[in-house]
Amino acid sequence: MLFRRTQSVVPRALRVRTLATAPNFFPSEPVAPKVVSGSVPGPKSKEASAAIGQFQDNRTHALVADYSKSIGNYLVDVDGNELLDVFAQIASIPIGYNAPDLIKLAKSDEFAVAAMNRPALGSFPNAEWADTINEGLLSVAPKGCPHIVTTVCGSSANESALKAAFMAFRA
Repeated sequence: MLFRRTQSVVPRALRVRTLATAPNFFPSEPVAPKVVSGSVPGPKSKEASAAIGQFQDNRTHALVADYSKSIGNYLVDVDGNELLDVFAQIASIPIGYNAPDLIKLAKSDEFAVAAMNRPALGSFPNAEWADTINEGLLSVAPKGCPHIVTTVCGSSANESALKAAFMAFRA
């Protein structure tokens, strides 16, 4: 029933593309959550959490992740539990864990230079910055939105949006 309603609302080309490409991003992504330790957190997570508790407040986390084994939308913890992750690191990894194309990019010289130097792009943009923005973000910007403000995270994005609104509408 829901699928029939979706068919009438979503154009066929978009439905086919979405359904056809999702498995291509993460062919080895689990098809369902799996708890192998009997509970979450499991014994290894509890042990790792106790070690973390020696230097920071460990009440802030529910488990300890194994990011090298996490894939797509599934977070794997140190016990081997495969959990559907709807949190997605505060929505900062919408593509999913260990995306092959991003792993490949992370192994490039360009990424190494950017990661090692962490440029303050507002003060010292690199020589490729204009091309990066024009070929990347601005190529998918909505019509009528030729300007962007890049930020580090959601918090700074919200702060920047509020500042821009106050500057635009100040008395």
